[in-house]
Amino acid sequence: MSYKFEKVSDVEYHVDVGAKKGMRVPLRIFADETLLQKMTQDKTIEQGLNVATLPGIYKYSIILPDGHEGYGFAIGGVAAFDVKEGVVSPGGVGYDINCLSGDSLILHEHGYRLPIKEFLNSWNRERVTCVSLERGARPTEVIRFIRIRPNCRVFRVETSSGMKIIATEDHPFLTRRGMVPLREVGYEDVAVYPFEGVPYENPEPITIVTEDDLKRLKVPGRKDLLISELKRRGLLPLKSNNSKFPYLLKLMGFILGDGTLLYTEKSHAAWFFAQVEDLQDIRDDILRLGFRPSKIYSRARRRRIKTKYSEYGFTMLEHSIKVCSRSFISLMAAMGVPLGNKASQNYTLPEWLFRLPLWQKRLFLAAFFGAELSKPKTVTGHPFNFYMPVLSQNKKKGYEEAGVKFLRQIALLLGEFGIKVKKITMEPEAVVGKGNAPSTRLRLILSGSPENLTKLWSTVGFEYNREKKHLANVAAHYLKLKTRVVKTRKKVELVALAMRNKGLSNTTIYESLESEYVNRRFIERSLYGERKSLPRVPLSFLPFEDFLESATESLGKTGAVWDRVVKKEEILFNEEVYDFTVKDDVHNFIANGFVVSNCGVRLLLTNLNVGDVKPVLKDLLDEIFRNVPSGLGSEGKLRMGFDELDSAVREGVGWAVRRGYGWKEDAEFIEENGCLRGADPSRVSATAKRRGLPQLGSLGSGNHFL
Repeated sequence: MSYKFEKVSDVEYHVDVGAKKGMRVPLRIFADETLLQKMTQDKTIEQGLNVATLPGIYKYSIILPDGHEGYGFAIGGVAAFDVKEGVVSPGGVGYDINCLSGDSLILHEHGYRLPIKEFLNSWNRERVTCVSLERGARPTEVIRFIRIRPNCRVFRVETSSGMKIIATEDHPFLTRRGMVPLREVGYEDVAVYPFEGVPYENPEPITIVTEDDLKRLKVPGRKDLLISELKRRGLLPLKSNNSKFPYLLKLMGFILGDGTLLYTEKSHAAWFFAQVEDLQDIRDDILRLGFRPSKIYSRARRRRIKTKYSEYGFTMLEHSIKVCSRSFISLMAAMGVPLGNKASQNYTLPEWLFRLPLWQKRLFLAAFFGAELSKPKTVTGHPFNFYMPVLSQNKKKGYEEAGVKFLRQIALLLGEFGIKVKKITMEPEAVVGKGNAPSTRLRLILSGSPENLTKLWSTVGFEYNREKKHLANVAAHYLKLKTRVVKTRKKVELVALAMRNKGLSNTTIYESLESEYVNRRFIERSLYGERKSLPRVPLSFLPFEDFLESATESLGKTGAVWDRVVKKEEILFNEEVYDFTVKDDVHNFIANGFVVSNCGVRLLLTNLNVGDVKPVLKDLLDEIFRNVPSGLGSEGKLRMGFDELDSAVREGVGWAVRRGYGWKEDAEFIEENGCLRGADPSRVSATAKRRGLPQLGSLGSGNHFL
């Protein structure tokens, strides 16, 4: 972006108020021509103009000769604000920068993984996944992208389930103690999000819906108005690379399960039936498309179900929303969703669905499964094993063949993810409907092997069903741990036999191989018995229901679980590192499965409120300014010699606490507990000490604020 610079002198330039919409004061730049040219190569000037738009700014937004791009304000920027009308913006001063390796895979809102370095040119158009205790995993916008060279130690971390990540020592990870910088994370529990999703593929522009498709729909009303409405929302012609298409895929999948489309002369609505929390997520996606959903309706309903075995009744609280837009209903129908009663219609999946990239297919399947696929549940009497997932559909007589074809298509899509289907079953006259008309129950039954379930729940998962999503995440993590334990026990079995063949005593073998999940009895059976299959998990391994409680303690039903750090090592790392700042209040995102904090500002909280401070704000600011030395070259009120300075450098916060300048608890909230290891004041020159000694006890300058 080019700006009109008015030259005031050889070292001073002026940018008038009209340069940017909303500017309240001009921008004044103190620089010669060479420095000014450098400032135009990054966002320095733009940030100076942004500051000029802030409420209460006084006279000028100023950039000094050392100005360069910052995180809010330009570094080297100066601005004064009116005490009554102005703003306080610590975020404008700077951020803690704590970063990840460029290959760290970020979980996108659409369930695909993308290396963080590949967000470079698109971060401001993307939404990634964050974890909220209130709403579980949810999307958040990215408001800043950071790429720098690391200036601190870098660590590689691995957990008991095999998750790995490379991050700088100051990057916070979610632990049972809260967000903790990696340097302070020990062999303890960290929060991980087991859902992996699939790699990203750039979608080809496949045509999904055209004007002619809308014209061919057998619906009442003027088609030209429907077409006009969809064009206005950027939904016609609809192609697979349209940014709104992923939301349409999810909604299509859900309606094919727990929804219905109605479009007659008398009535038109798209209905969605789900739990309240899931309907909120559906509403959010409908709004992103530009349509207006209804409020959430709730009503108690008495239901009677008659099967060939029995008849029973129950009362349920039903929740629903609807979209009455004719253009939305028509678009769903044109995409392949049947209008009216799905049980008494022949329909299959549209051909274009099979040509989409894997991540788009996943969105459709996950939303459909959120409505129709059974949730993870352990087998009665076998608390370590899970039932095979089942997808059921009822079809009226004469429509069974299309129903079977539909389920075969679902099985075909699952095969692309490496997920195996065991069989499709038909149960004629399983359900009796209105007028005693019987329906055939069709079932798609998936393989219940641990490998198959892990793939299903960690790569496809569920959308629009937080309970199923949460259980699937925990179950996938549980199965990964279970599989690793079984493999460890199998390895011990082989090692025990090899040690015996080398002539080692049983006592030596026991002492060498016993561990948390391998006891002496198991080793004895490995040596003297014949095991014809893989070892089972030991009795010390938690049943799933107990694991569910312990692994999600304090994390709620977010889908995140606790995983223990088993390896942490410092590594040489000379590549660039990356990070985000996200918009959501939780300020976290998911990288390589770890729940990590974003870049941000650390603030200390007081027990004062606005009512306490506002009446005395001016006097308070004056008093702080008088008593806290600040700014470049400012001098503190402490007086000491070089020996005492050396003690302060070596001991850090401990020195300040010992001298009465702080409380011992302060160290708990400061990086490295307020003392860097290996600090050696003898390596600092006498000149540097003379220059720095008077500044001890001052606020200093730069990215320091009070």
